[in-house]
Amino acid sequence: MHKNHCQLIKNHFNQHANDVGSLKFIYEEIAHRLLTRLNCITFSPHTILDIGSGLNIDATLLDNKFPLSYQILKLDISINMLKQHSNREYCKSKPICGNGYYLPVKSNSVDLVWSNLTLPYVQDPNAFFEEILRVLSVGGTFLISGLSVDSLRQLRKAGLTTYNFPDMHLIGDTLLKLGFTDPVTDVDYITLEYNDIDQILEDIRLVGCGAANPKPKFLHKKDYLSIKDKFSQLKKNHAFPITLEVYFAHAWKDEAYINQKSGEKPIKFYTKK
Repeated sequence: MHKNHCQLIKNHFNQHANDVGSLKFIYEEIAHRLLTRLNCITFSPHTILDIGSGLNIDATLLDNKFPLSYQILKLDISINMLKQHSNREYCKSKPICGNGYYLPVKSNSVDLVWSNLTLPYVQDPNAFFEEILRVLSVGGTFLISGLSVDSLRQLRKAGLTTYNFPDMHLIGDTLLKLGFTDPVTDVDYITLEYNDIDQILEDIRLVGCGAANPKPKFLHKKDYLSIKDKFSQLKKNHAFPITLEVYFAHAWKDEAYINQKSGEKPIKFYTKK
C-alpha cells in the first residue's frame, strides 16, 4: 500500500516540480506559523531533519532560527523538487531523496524533526510517526503541520470528493500511544479567496494531496457546470472562499517513556518555583 501511494506522489511532484512554486505563499505562511511554536521552547538542535523539504522554505527559516546547528537534512520524495529548489552551494544543508515511511537516517541521530504540510500525503500516520520516533535522539522533539477535517469543505459542498483529513485530536492520541511525551496540538484557520473556479481546481490538482481530482481526470461539461453553479452560491465578497483547517503538533522523545515496561507509566515530579 505504501509503495504504490508513494510512487504516485513521487511521480506527481517530479512532473510538477516547476509549477508548485506558484503555491509557495501558502507553504511560507504555514511555515512561519509553525515556527512560532518554537518560541516557547528553549532548544538548541545539533542536527535537523526537514521531511518534505521540496520548496526549501523551511530549511532557510530553520537555519535563521538555529544558526549554530551543525546540519540540516532536507528530505523529499521527489528528486526533481530537490534539484529545482535546493541551494546546492549551501554546504550546511544536505538534500536527500527518500521516503517518509523509511527514513534513510540513523536511529537516535536527529534532535529536531520538522515537517510542514507533509501529512496530507501520508496514508499511514502511525508508520510515519514511528519512523520519526526512531530517528529522534533522546530529548529530541518534532514539529509538524497538516490539514484537518474542515479543510476544503467548500469543495465537498460543490459536489467534489476530497481527502478524508484527520481530526487533530486523533493525532494527539496516536502520539501518546506510540510513546511520545507531552504532545501538544492546536489549530489555525486560513481562508483563501479565488476569483476563478478553474484556478481553484488547477491548484488542487497541482497540490495533489487530496482526491479532489474527479475520476476520470477530466469533468464532463454537465458536471463542470453543476459544480460551477454550486460554487457561485458559495461566493462571498465577489470571491470564492476555500477553507484550510491547519493543525500543528509537537512532542518529545523522553527516555523515561522509552525504557518503561509494558503497563507501566512514569510519574514526573517538578520542583516548585
